[in-house]
Amino acid sequence: KGLPIDKDSILRPSWNVFRAITGRWSCSEPNLQNQPEVMRNVYIARKGMRLVVADYSQLETRLLALFSGEEVLLEAFKNGRDPYLETARLLFNDSSITSNDPRRFLAKTYRLADSYGAEAKTKWKRLILDFPSLTLSDVMRIEERDRKLFKAITKWKSEGIKEALKNDSVVIPLSGRRIFLHGKIEPPKVYDYPIQGSASDLIKKKLGEISGSLKWDFGEAILLQIHDEFVLEGPNEKLLRGILKSTMETTLSFDGNDCPF
Repeated sequence: KGLPIDKDSILRPSWNVFRAITGRWSCSEPNLQNQPEVMRNVYIARKGMRLVVADYSQLETRLLALFSGEEVLLEAFKNGRDPYLETARLLFNDSSITSNDPRRFLAKTYRLADSYGAEAKTKWKRLILDFPSLTLSDVMRIEERDRKLFKAITKWKSEGIKEALKNDSVVIPLSGRRIFLHGKIEPPKVYDYPIQGSASDLIKKKLGEISGSLKWDFGEAILLQIHDEFVLEGPNEKLLRGILKSTMETTLSFDGNDCPF
């Protein structure tokens, strides 16, 4: 079966707006949201048009900071510092760690896996791909230090489990949407759904705002939405970049906390 390319040589995949439980859009026939990096150069703009891409930096970690109220992360984002570098320095008790230090990447991988609700063994399996000498005991020690140092995140996760057990559901903070669990209270989902669901809410809101700012009659268009990324097409690259910057950049507030996005 060939690709769905029309008479104008334009590839037109199918978009599934309601398939993912978190509300994230998914793409099929073909799935352009899951393409190898080497394949990206295969896709080009129409004649006379330019492709412009922009994404949210560290979206999941920003949402985690916002909802948990974790001051270390919030302060890093507000002051333009690297949250994973700050995390590494605390987890390894070494203020001299730099952005090129492998421990910074370890801390980033750990933090993302933790925000998805991964258990110690799952984190270890991810981390040993890049840190083969790391043991499960090492990861468990990092977890213990993480719980002590990042108490707001620990509390947020604990309260999330209590609410899920009480209500058999998880609330998406940004919109108030509720995802029912039907008696299957799985910690990874309880932690992950609020983050991914809120990311979906933010992305969809910004898609609407971007769409309203485009001059569709002049060839400007939204081509793709890939995870936290927008892909636009149009004749004027500078104008599209301006639209993306002015629309995407924002500060979100939740429960007395503020975080730039």
